[in-house]
Amino acid sequence: LGSIGPVRRALREVRGREGTNPTATVVLLSEAVTALLRLGRPDERAQGESDMAAALAAYEAALEVVDATEQAVTWSALRQNAGNVHVILGMRNDDADALSRARLAFEDALTVFTRERFPLEWANTTKNLGMVLFSEAELKEDESLYRAALNHLALSMEELTVERHPLQYAGTRM
Repeated sequence: LGSIGPVRRALREVRGREGTNPTATVVLLSEAVTALLRLGRPDERAQGESDMAAALAAYEAALEVVDATEQAVTWSALRQNAGNVHVILGMRNDDADALSRARLAFEDALTVFTRERFPLEWANTTKNLGMVLFSEAELKEDESLYRAALNHLALSMEELTVERHPLQYAGTRM
């Protein structure tokens, strides 16, 4: 995995710099974090853990700058990205608390990513919520979480059809 340290330093610098658009810069940096995480290899677990923690810190720092009301879509995307990191950490470590934080992040994102306004984002976030609920259900052996997971997954599949979103539909069939 590429080093996330420079991204963290850049985030700190941007937060204190005057005359720049901190929101735009933070969003770009959070996208860089996402790209770095996607480049990671599973065999680098120790480095991956510290990079995941750094990524989470970067998303949290970005969320401090982005206004949830005035920049709702950006805020929701950042919450979803933070939720994705919580999922990875929760699944790697069988950590129910991390999975609960992921669930809350996805639920937050869904307050903006509604089915009516953002159908694809809604479907993907709903699918992610269903998957994290399923993982939580497995860890906690909780039948109600299994039911909630299946409900969210079924709802997401109503939107992720071959007619509406062929590429995403294909991804659900792998």
